[in-house]
Amino acid sequence: QQDDDTFALVSGYGDTPEQWESGRLVRIPRASLTKHLNTLARDEISQDLDPQSGRGPLARLAGEFGTTSCLFVALRRGEEITGFLASGYRGRSEPFDSTQERTARGLAHLASMALETARLVEQLEQANRFKSDFLAAMSHELRTPLNVIIGYNSLLMEEAFGALNPDQFDTSQRID
Repeated sequence: QQDDDTFALVSGYGDTPEQWESGRLVRIPRASLTKHLNTLARDEISQDLDPQSGRGPLARLAGEFGTTSCLFVALRRGEEITGFLASGYRGRSEPFDSTQERTARGLAHLASMALETARLVEQLEQANRFKSDFLAAMSHELRTPLNVIIGYNSLLMEEAFGALNPDQFDTSQRID
């Protein structure tokens, strides 16, 4: 799922480079997937035995790829559907069997975990960048006044402003 509430192809197998390139550019609005998304929310799996029969970007995509039967499995983050794994037959119209459905569910579960891990890694990298930026700014902000204090302390220890008594000299050494 993209930020603009559309779905896009992010990976494929068995397609020609031309099919992949044209499919990669297609954005499928969430509204055009209502039937499948409702089924996925309820059952986690949806089959479409005639994906080219409908209208809209999904039917056009199925027609372009020659897909005659589709299996959709939800990719989730918690309860939210963030995408779906789609498998399709070309030239065959029979439904996917229970073994294929179980395999697709397992793949979707692994893909969901991989996507969540990638999202968490990105968040950690962003937090690390924020931390580094904060530390760099704080280091700069602290270094400036500390350098002034160190400079004046050095002048005091060199007795540039006059002689120091032993207690004052001892305190300046501890500051240094």
